[in-house]
Amino acid sequence: MDGLLYLSGFLVVVIVGTVFARDIYLRKHDPLSWKYLFLAGYVVFFGTGLIFTVIYSIGSEMHVASENAKGMMAVAAVAFLILFLAFFNLGGKFRFADKWFPKVELPKTTPGALISLVASLGVVVASLAFPASGESFTAALAAFFRGGMCATACGLATYWLLTQKFNPISWVVFFGTLGICLIASIAGESGRRSLLGVMMVIPWVWYYTSLRNQTIRSWAPKAGVLLFLGFVLLVGYSGVRASLRTSTKSVGELSRALVESATSADLSRDTLGRDLFYQDAATNSMWIMDSYGEVYQQRPFHGLYWFVTNPIPRNLWPDKPEALGLEISRQMNIQANLGPGIIGHGWAEAGWIGIIYYAVFLGFIFGIADRLLQLRADNPYFVVVMGSALGQMIAMSRGDTPLFLLQTTMAMFFSIFVLYALKLVFGTVMASFPVLHVTSARSRADAAAEHEDQPTEEWGEPLPPEPADDSTPADHDWGQASAAWEYSEHEANDNR
Repeated sequence: MDGLLYLSGFLVVVIVGTVFARDIYLRKHDPLSWKYLFLAGYVVFFGTGLIFTVIYSIGSEMHVASENAKGMMAVAAVAFLILFLAFFNLGGKFRFADKWFPKVELPKTTPGALISLVASLGVVVASLAFPASGESFTAALAAFFRGGMCATACGLATYWLLTQKFNPISWVVFFGTLGICLIASIAGESGRRSLLGVMMVIPWVWYYTSLRNQTIRSWAPKAGVLLFLGFVLLVGYSGVRASLRTSTKSVGELSRALVESATSADLSRDTLGRDLFYQDAATNSMWIMDSYGEVYQQRPFHGLYWFVTNPIPRNLWPDKPEALGLEISRQMNIQANLGPGIIGHGWAEAGWIGIIYYAVFLGFIFGIADRLLQLRADNPYFVVVMGSALGQMIAMSRGDTPLFLLQTTMAMFFSIFVLYALKLVFGTVMASFPVLHVTSARSRADAAAEHEDQPTEEWGEPLPPEPADDSTPADHDWGQASAAWEYSEHEANDNR
């Protein structure tokens, strides 16, 4: 069955690559989106992950899968992907969410951005009083919120920098925020998801604020530089994070760890393979296929049950359900928090039916999320909220999937709560200053047109539109009224 398993991994890579190339060529979907962050992780864990599992027997020291499990995994990896993509497209047509999901509309002004930024940083710093390594419920709660608020603060700093490129204060604010958020994202933790989220939100906000309206030839090199720098830091951090697991570290120790990560990153083939490509999620999923239903009882919708009950403090409910990764590590007698893989999650709950409902649910939810991003891409606050848990998106295929979904949900809704609370208190002040704009011809014209009827004493004097550049209109309509989303430009304007 090794050949079939190899072919399955290869098909996953080809399908995702083909869909991505089609969307880029036809300009049907944003490359920076929930869809492609999830698919990037899926390719690593169940695309190249399966290929390297066959070639290098990844995880064989933990489990050697049966021929039956290999055959089922070969089918499941491709079937899950097809179902996810099909229901993603269905979710992209689900318009009811346009009305009930919060629009996060705050004034696009300097006070709006800075008040939100300072408040988000305040939450981050306050959460450091409750390190993630603590045993208390408060410590766990602070850890859940901290990563999302770090990404939120960094996203707001990125937005303000993009509107104030020639203001030295904006650069000081940006790098100061980035430094605080990078340190806070690894405080008391050794995982990489929060750190990855902070780094990813910078190109995320830059893309939706400015680069999205440019041709791919213009924005790809710019975003590529940021992604490469983040990649180097992430690889370097993978080499030092083991030293952060034992106890809570001081700010100085965390800072030195980040500096070492950035300056001593080992980009050798062996390191990249070990840290990024040689993943054991597929092996763990096949262990679950061999064991659940035979040795251990399957539990339908256990992930949903865990999601709902997890916020209850364990000291009030000692027998509260554990994450699947902890359960299988104990069952396999391995001292680690293993990634069960999203396919393993489905199988542990209900076999093939579980795999199906995980693919259907995630595809549908991600389709709704990307549709909302499409409609509200001109709202930087909404973009920041939707980018507050990007690290969880990439890791979701590895599992624990319900945990990552819970952290994503909590990060987004806590960010929404903070922003709306600030609007309630400071909304008048925020709206009493000139509207911010990104310094490009199109955005300046749009800003002027959007607020041309507003009184100047409230919104400030709008900037006159600059002459359009020499590019064709098609170069600036990324995502506008595309066939993939089936909504008109008029509808998009009505939903802003």
